Amino acid sequence: MRPPDHPAQRVPSNLQRFAGNYMNVLLVTATFASASVRPFFVTFCLIAKAIALLAPPEMFDVDVLQGKAAGGGYRAVGGPWLRCGLVALGHAGLGATSVFTSAGRRGLVLGAALVLSHALFRTRPWTEVAKERLTTRLKSQ
Repeated sequence: MRPPDHPAQRVPSNLQRFAGNYMNVLLVTATFASASVRPFFVTFCLIAKAIALLAPPEMFDVDVLQGKAAGGGYRAVGGPWLRCGLVALGHAGLGATSVFTSAGRRGLVLGAALVLSHALFRTRPWTEVAKERLTTRLKSQ
């Protein structure tokens, strides 16, 4: 019931347990690094994501003028689609600057180094490991 002592066992265990946190670390370090090269674009993408996530739902209920080929008049566009589109564009912009700028790639390397060092040196308390193993065994029975 003890946590893995050997790094070869500890790293996969920690990578599995903290996968979501590690992805956030990679994205944030790459975003901050790419903000040093393209500050206005990164700020624009972050503002777009903040508006999509924090604005009231009524802000996204809009009517769009249709062309004559589509029957003319106005068409209601749903708020969830606009929100999802705005978040997707902001996220894609941040991902593009993270991958396509040299500073963003350096940020990804820094994030990967932080993640691997945490996965290598982080030891979990034996009580936490025992609790996890007992709950998984009880669920399987």
